[in-house]
Amino acid sequence: MVSHDSAFLDAIGIDRVLTLANGRLAD
Repeated sequence: MVSHDSAFLDAIGIDRVLTLANGRLAD
């Protein structure tokens, strides 16, 4: 995983975490 673009990866990571959290709450 490329880590030089931390801001971009952080945004993606947060988005994925929120999506997973929403999925768990919905499920």
